[in-house]
Amino acid sequence: MLPRIKWLDQLRSKKRRKTDLVDTASLGDVLDVQLEKYEEDYLKKVKSGFASLGGPCKDLLHRFYFLKQRMNEIAASFSWTEATAKNNKYRCLQQLRNIVLSTKK
Repeated sequence: MLPRIKWLDQLRSKKRRKTDLVDTASLGDVLDVQLEKYEEDYLKKVKSGFASLGGPCKDLLHRFYFLKQRMNEIAASFSWTEATAKNNKYRCLQQLRNIVLSTKK
């Protein structure tokens, strides 16, 4: 029984564990650069997707996200009910998501 315990002690010992220190500063810089590139690419896709949307969708999303209009104001400008405006906003966002996700690199 004694050899087994010694063997387990040997496995658990610090000498057997290999640890390498990672330079987190340089790793963080690399990840920051990659994240910036990804964000730039994604923003380009969203802008081109937004440009390719139809007129009503583009107008609705522009009013909601850029002009910060309320849904009841948007609904009144389109002569819709507020529920219809919400549904159309959802559909337009789905169209935009599909365009962005289908865009290849």
